[in-house]
Amino acid sequence: VVAFLLCFVLIGIPILILLYLLNIVLVIIASLKASGGELYRYPFTIRFIK
Repeated sequence: VVAFLLCFVLIGIPILILLYLLNIVLVIIASLKASGGELYRYPFTIRFIK
């Protein structure tokens, strides 16, 4: 949401690109761990239920 609002200031566009690339990398890492039978928790997430 913040990056979308900052797009109008032109600083948000690189942030959106960076977040998109980070998402792709994290999905690939999670897929590799899941295929190996390991549990993977995404970083930068809030754990509401333990």
